[in-house]
Amino acid sequence: MTILEEVIIIMVLVAQFFSLLAIHLRALNGVKFSLKRVLQSQASPTGKANRSLDLRSKKRKITKNY
Repeated sequence: MTILEEVIIIMVLVAQFFSLLAIHLRALNGVKFSLKRVLQSQASPTGKANRSLDLRSKKRKITKNY
């Protein structure tokens, strides 16, 4: 095999590795969001949505020290 063929094969293998990595990261991201959605959809005994599991509902208090 010539050096050019070996370089092309290595480039193809690297491209396949990064495409598989991107697919797995996208799948993990989807699993994370679906788990968050399941946790947020659990209802409290009063029938209202459980706000403690909603990460977006927690707001930071902004305090200014002069």
